[in-house]
Amino acid sequence: SPELRAAISDESCVMPASSPDDTFPTIAPKDAREYRKLVCKELVIGKARLLRAPKHVAARFTVTKASTGRQRPIWNGSSLSDAAAPPPRPHRLANPSCLPHVVYPPGTHVYLSKRDAASFFDVLAAPPCLRPWFAGPGIRADALAKELDCTLAQLCSWIDDGDENEVHPHTMLYP
Repeated sequence: SPELRAAISDESCVMPASSPDDTFPTIAPKDAREYRKLVCKELVIGKARLLRAPKHVAARFTVTKASTGRQRPIWNGSSLSDAAAPPPRPHRLANPSCLPHVVYPPGTHVYLSKRDAASFFDVLAAPPCLRPWFAGPGIRADALAKELDCTLAQLCSWIDDGDENEVHPHTMLYP
């Protein structure tokens, strides 16, 4: 609805005045290479962008998916969630609590799915004004360019804030 879109597109109505955390989390040196590889994969497939100056950075960790054994990255935004305004309730949002109230005639075939593809949860995107609040730990530009096998100038195509002249080898970039 237009009202919901307006409510979540106004940063001052959604986010706190500043990050609730005093410092930005980092990745342990032993995990840095795998983290860079993950971020590069997300950049190439369009699932991530880069920032020079995020407003909030949260830790990332992985959990193993029971069905495949593969690692799934998780962004830990709990401190930001606690500080942000509660989101507006979408109109007529279905959830599992409504299932006991659904009545079908005997013999009716009903199909249910718990898969993300049903709601496309993994492709939801925050409005551009809110994206700087959802950054992960930073990576130096030279390390990221090396992992992507590109130049610093080419790396700029993934950066959403500032211009390409501001990227130096030691610039921290936040996915």
